[in-house]
Amino acid sequence: MHLAQLNIAHLRAPIDSAELAEFVALLEPINALADAAPPASSGGSRRVRPTPPPPSCTTTATCC
Repeated sequence: MHLAQLNIAHLRAPIDSAELAEFVALLEPINALADAAPPASSGGSRRVRPTPPPPSCTTTATCC
């Protein structure tokens, strides 16, 4: 049996807003912990990283 969980969120304020300042400040330390965790195959977790847009893309709105 396999169990998977994927959490997706939508920001309720701009990423550079005061409301998200603490959240944004903690992103790097939390991601570092996830990167240092054991691989998912041994009971750890896996962090999904966004893929960069293709070089021909000038804005994210045109490259969805």
